[in-house]
Parts: sequence; C-alpha cells; structure tokens
Amino acid sequence: MQQTREPIAPHATKGGAAAMAMLALLSAALPTLTAQSPLSFVDSDNVTVGDNPVDIATGDFNRDGKPDLVVLNQTSESVSVLLGDGIGNFSAGPNLSVISGPRAVLVGDLDRNGIDDVTVVNSTSQDIVVRLGLASGSFGAATSFAAGISGNSGVMADFNEDGRLDVIVIGLNGGVRFLQGNGNGSFAAPVVVNVANARRHVATADFNRDGHLDLVFPAGASQVTIALGVGDGTFGAGTAFSTVDQPLELAPVDLNRDGRMDLAIATTEINKMALLLGDGNGGFGAPSTPFTTQTNHVKVADFDRDGIPDCCSSI
Repeated sequence: MQQTREPIAPHATKGGAAAMAMLALLSAALPTLTAQSPLSFVDSDNVTVGDNPVDIATGDFNRDGKPDLVVLNQTSESVSVLLGDGIGNFSAGPNLSVISGPRAVLVGDLDRNGIDDVTVVNSTSQDIVVRLGLASGSFGAATSFAAGISGNSGVMADFNEDGRLDVIVIGLNGGVRFLQGNGNGSFAAPVVVNVANARRHVATADFNRDGHLDLVFPAGASQVTIALGVGDGTFGAGTAFSTVDQPLELAPVDLNRDGRMDLAIATTEINKMALLLGDGNGGFGAPSTPFTTQTNHVKVADFDRDGIPDCCSSI
C-alpha cells in the first residue's frame, strides 16, 4: 500500500502580514523514550520564507534522496520550496504562486512517476490545486479539482488501498470530503465522509495496526478524535482522547520507536507542544509537555538521517 507521511495543516498564523516567518528545526534524541521518560531536543537552523506561513510539508523535489520542505505562505499567496542537504540545513528552491485563499499544502507522487508533486487546499475557490513535479526539478502548470467544501486542511494517502494517492479535505466550518485519486495527477468528484467533530486539521496513520489508515483530528478545546479506517475510503464515527488545551495541528510519529504510532501536537497555548503516546490499539496515554517551544505548526521527518524522528515547527 502506497502512503505518504506528511499531511498537512491548519492556520493559526503568527505575526503581521509584512513579517517574514522563520522555520525552527528541533532535532529529537529519543533512544530510550518510554511513557515516563522526558524528550530531549536541541535547536537547529532558521530559514526565511514568505509572509504569513500557514503550513509545511516534506518531500524530495530534486530527487537527491534528502528531505526538502515546502512552506505555504498565505499572505504572499505562494509556496516556498526549500531544498535540504541531509544534515538539517535548507536553501531556497523554486517559488510557486498559488491562487487566493490557500490553507494547506500536501506532497505526494500523484502521477506515479517517481517525482513528488505539490497540492494546495484552497478555501475561497473550494478546490485543490495540483502542481506536478518535473524531472528538471521544476513544477508543471496548476490544475484545479473541486473539493465540494471550503477547505481548511487536508491529508494525502492511499485510503482505499488501490495503489493511488487520495486526498481528505477538512472544511473551514467542519465537514469532511474524500477525493479519490486517479493515479495520473487528477481526482474524482468529492464524496462526503461522515466523521463527527472534524475540526481544523487532519492527519493519518495506522493507529490500531490493522493495516488500514486511520484519521486523527482536533475535537473541542482539549481533545483529539481517532476515526478508524476500513480500507475502502470510509471511516468509523470516531473516539475522543484528552490532550492539553487548544490542540491545533497533529503529527503522527513513532516517537519512542516501540512500533506504535504516537502524536506530536501543536497547540495555541504559549510555548507548549504536547505528546500522546499510542497504545497500538487506536488509543493513547495521558498527554505530556516535555519541552517548551512556540508551535503554530508541527511536522516530522528524519532531517539529519540519523534514524531518529525530528520535529519541524513554524514560529
């Protein structure tokens, strides 16, 4: 089953329209983490991007085997492509213009040619816009597909297990839509997904280890909800779990490397990133806040290729 790991994001923005945003990389050292053990992080690099960044996603856009970043800049109405060197540093790549109302950016190989593509979720036009990656390291022209909802965030993965990437879109005012991928960079018409309390952001992973992708999203002031996947593009009603106040964005990752998916959670609380350790059955333990940092958004990848997950947050 084909699957991407970065899903996308909500938009609690930081600073004024003229302010240039910075990306802060946090390298996690987790060799012996347990439910009771603290996490250890160290500051890494800062990279300047466009105005008012609202989302971050990872991919390999120049096919050098090293993780790169794309940052969606809402005020600039652009996508900044940042090329990684494999040890946690980034340099400026192509800058992609997008239409008005961008809310989230997703990355995956939609046309199955071995090159990562970029998809932007738009609220104003109620669609998603695809920019296919080219062998030259540049991107093709923008193509739009109806989402049937004013999107606030989204996630890309193979939810119906047909070997083609699909997209789930969460609406600004709630509601969920499933867009089945055709495997050539296009999508079928959106289908309503009946999941209760879907808000702000969505991420995906196999939380109960049944081989099917599940959905997780913030639900209320201090909860997250898991909707277990069936494997055909449909999902259960959802089960809520407690976390810290105001969960904003979620990043599934096996932080303690026990084979069970955990959650790193950006919150609107000042200087707090929450962690929920998974039990492998679709549930979580009590929330913890083992380190303090500004976290409007959070993404996870092994940026320095040491086999240990790293967290990337925008400040």
